[in-house]
Amino acid sequence: MNLRGPTRRNVGRAVFWLALAFLVHAQEPPKEPPRSPAQENKQPTSVNVTALPALNVAKELADYVLICATVLLVVVGGYQLTVMRKTVKVAQDSADAARKSADASERSSGIAQDTFVNTHRPKLVVRFMQAQGIGTTSINGQFRVFNAGATKAFLKRIYTEIVVAEYLPALTPYDGKIGAVLTDVEVVPGGEGKPMDFPTTPQELTVSHRNSIANRIDWLKRGLPDEKHATNLYVIGWIEYLDEAKKVRRMGFCRKYNFQAERFQRDPDEDYEYDD
Repeated sequence: MNLRGPTRRNVGRAVFWLALAFLVHAQEPPKEPPRSPAQENKQPTSVNVTALPALNVAKELADYVLICATVLLVVVGGYQLTVMRKTVKVAQDSADAARKSADASERSSGIAQDTFVNTHRPKLVVRFMQAQGIGTTSINGQFRVFNAGATKAFLKRIYTEIVVAEYLPALTPYDGKIGAVLTDVEVVPGGEGKPMDFPTTPQELTVSHRNSIANRIDWLKRGLPDEKHATNLYVIGWIEYLDEAKKVRRMGFCRKYNFQAERFQRDPDEDYEYDD
C-alpha cells in the first residue's frame, strides 16, 4: 500500500534523527564507574598503551539500518491496520444500509400487495346445486364453488347442512361448528368450479320432515295451488378461505329448493348470504 506524501516525509525525518542519535551515542567514550578514595590516592606505577580499540562502523551502520527498517515496518503495519479497520467499518455500514433498504423494500412490497388484494379481492360463488333423495329421509347432493373476483382464493374449511322448515331460524344452526378441513384447494378467477358435497356430516331427516316434503311434492304434482305456509327445504353453509395476502375470509350461502321448478335457487337472506 502506498503512503501519502506527508506520511512519507514524516517517516524519513524520523529515520534521519534516529540515525544521527545512534551515531552520536556510538562516538561517546564509555563512562568509568565511580572510584573509591583508596583508588584515587593510589598512583599507578605505569601505563602501558598498546592500541586503541577499533570502531566497527560497518556493523554499527548495519544495526542502525535494521532498526530503522523495523521501525518503518511497524509504522507501515500500523497504518495498514488502521486503513483495514476503516475499510471493514465502511463495509459493515454498507451491508447494514443494504439490509435496511431490503427490509424497507420488502415491507413496501408487502403493503402494496395487501392493498392490491384488498381492492381486487377474491369472491366465491356457489352454483349448480343438485340433490338426490328429495322426499326421503336421506338427502345429499353436490354444488360447485367458483371465484368471481380478481385474485386467487385458497379454501380451508367448509360446513353445510340441510334445514327443513317454513322459515330459516334467526340464529344460524351452524354457529360453533368447525366444519371439514380442505387441503390444497385453490380457486382461480374465471377458472372451473370446485365440486363440493353436502351435507358435511351425514344427516337423516325426521319422519315428520320427510312427510312434509313428500306431501308438498305430491300436492304440486296434482296441480293444486301451493300452500301459504308450506314446508321449505334449505341447504345452508359457509366456506372459510384465504386470499393472496393470507387474510382469513368467510362466505356464507343459502339455497332454497323450488318445488315447482325442481331446482335450488339463491335465498336473499343477509344473515345466511354474506362474504366477509
